[in-house]
Formats: sequence, structure tokens, C-alpha cells
Amino acid sequence: MNTIFSFLKKLKKNNNRVWFKAHKDEYDKARAEFEAFLAALIAEIGKFDKSVRYLEPQDTMFRIYRDMRFSRDKHPYKLNFGASIVAGTRKTGKAGYYIHIQPGDSGLAGGIWHPGPKMLERIREAIDKDGAAFKKIVNKASFKKYFGKLTGDRLKRAPRDYAEGHPYIEFLKQKDFIAFHKLPDSQVRAKDFAKVAARVFRELKALDDFLNDAIKRK
Repeated sequence: MNTIFSFLKKLKKNNNRVWFKAHKDEYDKARAEFEAFLAALIAEIGKFDKSVRYLEPQDTMFRIYRDMRFSRDKHPYKLNFGASIVAGTRKTGKAGYYIHIQPGDSGLAGGIWHPGPKMLERIREAIDKDGAAFKKIVNKASFKKYFGKLTGDRLKRAPRDYAEGHPYIEFLKQKDFIAFHKLPDSQVRAKDFAKVAARVFRELKALDDFLNDAIKRK
């Protein structure tokens, strides 16, 4: 990740199109390094989740160009490299494996962020029906070791159709179902990072499977 880190640190100080165009070759080298890493990571994840084995790195990567149409921040480029490794495509809305590489702010994540109303309804129905299984997943010692607890937006009160005294009300209040693991730069730059990241993602698979099974229900 040395090439990526070097490029992103320079980009942070020079986030403009003129500089980027003049250093496009550095971006291309950083992107190539990220693609090579993703190929190794997909192969490692594929050992325990065969649904992603066929994915190509370029199918999972996010663009470095920012959408500035509705943003006050007019810097044209993101300061990170990111990818979402999900069966199908990144636009399915399914739970998968997300990686964010940024000096001082890297992390691994998974689950579902901002599900639409119908998808959220199905997830809550699944928790209502099988909350014990969901609780077991997020309370597992190895899950808590890496992710702590679920993050993201949540309601202050019980959602409609669910009582405040529901045994799994704390999960039903979630609007996002995100698990996040922060990474120190030293770990990201280590030679075995693909294996380390896959080990973290392995602990995430049960959550992803629960959520994906829920949103498939009719």
C-alpha cells in the first residue's frame, strides 16, 4: 500500500484538477496497486464465501472522482480508495464487504447502510421472527472483538408496529446495520494485509448472510 499512501497524502494537499492531471501517472500506479490487492483479497474471501469468487477488482472499486453537484465541498477528488465486494454488483443494495483505504482513517465494514423502506421492513420482520439468531451473531465474542456493536442511524423510539418492550427492540430501532473495524496504517501497509482483512471479513459473513436472507423474503 506504499504507493497508495504516498499518492493520497499528496492528493490531500493538492486536491485540484490541474495537479491531478499532471500526476495522473502516479494515480495510475496507485490504482494498479489497489487492483492487485483486491484480487488477492477476493481470492481470500472466496475461500469462505464462494458468491464473490468470480468478481474482478474493477467491478468492486469506487471512482476517485467526487459527485459535487449537491455538495458544498467542491474538491474534485476523494481522499481514499474504496471497494465494495458484493455478489452481483455494488448497486444491488445487498450486504457485503467494504474496504476503505485512507492514511489515518482506514477501515473494513459490512452490513447494509440506508436500506430503503421495503428492505428495512423485511430486515425488521426477520429480526422479529428470529431475533435470537441475530443477537447470537452480533454478540459473538469474535464479532465483538473486531466490530464492537452495530453502528449507523437508529430510531429513538420503537418503530411502528413494534412495542417498546419487544425483546429485540434495540435491534429493531436500527435504521442502518453496519459493522465497522478501524485499521491502523501499519496493518494496512503490512505484506499480509489481504489475509488479515479476510480474517476480519470472515467474522462478518454471518451478519451479511442474515441480512441478505432477510431482504430476499417476500
